[in-house]
Amino acid sequence: MRPYSAGADGTCHPDSVSAPSEGVDGTEVAFLERLNPPWWVWFVGALLGAPLAVAYGAAFGLASGWLVFGAYLVILCTTLITTSPVICVDDLVLRAGRARLPLQFVGTVSALDTDHMTNARGINGNRAAFLLTRNWCSHTGVLIEVTDETDPHPYWLVTSRNPEALVAALHRSVAIPRRVEYRPDHEEQP
Repeated sequence: MRPYSAGADGTCHPDSVSAPSEGVDGTEVAFLERLNPPWWVWFVGALLGAPLAVAYGAAFGLASGWLVFGAYLVILCTTLITTSPVICVDDLVLRAGRARLPLQFVGTVSALDTDHMTNARGINGNRAAFLLTRNWCSHTGVLIEVTDETDPHPYWLVTSRNPEALVAALHRSVAIPRRVEYRPDHEEQP
């Protein structure tokens, strides 16, 4: 699997340090969503760092306390942003976090409301399914059937704040013809 991040220009690209490519990735992004935590997670995280700052401030002075709190906030923000998964649909691949599913193996796609999402990830769900769920982001999502018989996951269950747009992007991307690029293993010698 390759890690991907959302660029400032709205494109989906591999991070600089990554595993070898598993295939050809698309270039035209149809859907891009980062599942950032809501405001209350940031607030609670900042509150958890306050006692640490107060302890350092009491022991080593006010400046030390503020310095520790500032460093804690930088670490908190970096952690929350870098661990937020990205959902990206391009013209060849669906990426959910670090997982990749070529669009040729996408079967039926369904947007799920709160009740259906709860049911799908609960006791009625398949334990072999791939789950990318972030309940603190949204209680809605998308169920994506996997048609690859060699894949151990019968379907993907992905949290999305805008499941209808994700379903529409998958339908558009699956409907376009696949381009095939010829890449010889070795160049022929004249």
